[in-house]
Amino acid sequence: MISSHQNPEAIAGGARMLRRLQETAQASARAKGAKRFEGFMRTLGRQLATGDRFLKKIVAGYIAERLSGISTEEAAAATDSSLENPSG
Repeated sequence: MISSHQNPEAIAGGARMLRRLQETAQASARAKGAKRFEGFMRTLGRQLATGDRFLKKIVAGYIAERLSGISTEEAAAATDSSLENPSG
C-alpha cells in the first residue's frame, strides 16, 4: 500500500494548491505594496511642496546620523547656519 506522502497524485495536487496559494499571496503583496507606494508618493509630494524646509530636514537628518551624539535639533541648527552662511 502506498501512503499519501508517497502518492505522486497527492504530491502533484499539493504542489498545485501551494502554487495557487503563492499566487494569491503574491497578488496580495503587490496590492499592499502599490498602496504603500501611493502613500509614499503623496507624502513625498507634500514634503516637496514645502520647499526649503524639506531639504533642511533631509540634511539635518543626514548630519544627525553622521555625527553621533548630536540631536536632530542641533543638526538642524547647524544646517540652518550653514545654508545661511555657506562660506563659514
